[in-house]
Amino acid sequence: MPVLSRFYGIVIFMNYRDHSPPHFHARYQEQEVIVEIASGIVRGSMSKRSLRVVFRWMDLGNYRPVAHAAFADVAPAQFKVTSGA
Repeated sequence: MPVLSRFYGIVIFMNYRDHSPPHFHARYQEQEVIVEIASGIVRGSMSKRSLRVVFRWMDLGNYRPVAHAAFADVAPAQFKVTSGA
């Protein structure tokens, strides 16, 4: 369970070579959700406030390099990392 980020008591993690579609897990206290990266579909339950923070983190895009490595054999084109130049 590689931890990608921790903030406000929320832990974001992604399991390498996990099942498709590409997703990450978010845990806050006893609540846990799985968020599909491409669609933003959420499975599980979490308070609205915490989930809003998770989606804000997702909007920042910091998961992309890790997702690219974790799911390279599942959906390589979806996580193409491009330079900002």
